[in-house]
Amino acid sequence: MNAPTAPASDDGFSLVELVVAGAITVILGSVLAAIFIAGATSTAQTADRDRAAGEVQAISTSLSSSIRNASGVTLTSTTLHGRPLHVVRARIAVGTANWKCRAWAIGDLGTWNGSGWTTTGDGIDELWVKTYDVNTTLAPSISWGNLAREVDRVPIRATPAVDPPTLLSYFAVSGTPVGVWYPQLTWNIGVIQQQNEKLGDAQTAEVTGAAVARAYDTGSGTC
Repeated sequence: MNAPTAPASDDGFSLVELVVAGAITVILGSVLAAIFIAGATSTAQTADRDRAAGEVQAISTSLSSSIRNASGVTLTSTTLHGRPLHVVRARIAVGTANWKCRAWAIGDLGTWNGSGWTTTGDGIDELWVKTYDVNTTLAPSISWGNLAREVDRVPIRATPAVDPPTLLSYFAVSGTPVGVWYPQLTWNIGVIQQQNEKLGDAQTAEVTGAAVARAYDTGSGTC
C-alpha cells in the first residue's frame, strides 16, 4: 500500500498577484515622483523670486539715485534685431563740478548662453547700464553692464480685466522744458527669473517708480 502523497507547495506568485503588485509599485512611484518634482519646483521658484527681488533692488537704486543727481534726461527709441531698443541717457553730477553720462538700455542686445553673451538676438529683452564720459557717442552693446537678463513690460491691471492687457512703456519722460527744466523719468519693468525651463519655475518681480532730475547745470557737455 502506497503512502498518501503530500499536496504540492504553492511556490511563487499568481498572475493576479503580480499584476496587483506592479500596479501598486507604479502608483507609489508616481506619487514619489510628483512629490519630488513639486519640491524641486518650489525650491527653484523660491530661488528665482530671491534673484528677481535682488535685481529689482539693484535696478531701482541705479535709476532713482542717478536721475535725482542728473541735470537732464533723454529717451530715444530705435530697433535692434527686429525689436524696439529703448535708451535713457542722463548727465550725472559727480562731486561739485564734474559730470558723467549714464545710460540704461532695454532691448534684445544679445543672447545669454549660460556662460557669456553673444551678439545674436534671441527675442528676449534685457536691461543694460553704462557710465561714460560726456560728449561721447556710445551705442548700446553687450560690453555694457547687465542689470537683468530678461525683462518684460508691466501690464495695466484694469477692472474689469482686459484680455490681452494693455502694457505700460518701459520708460517715459515728462515735464515741460520751460526755463529751468526738471524732467521726470518714470519706469515700469518686469524682471523675469527662470533658472530651469523644464520646471516651469519662472518668477516675475516688478520695479516701478519715478525720479526727477534735480541737478542744475549751466555748463556745456552732452550725453
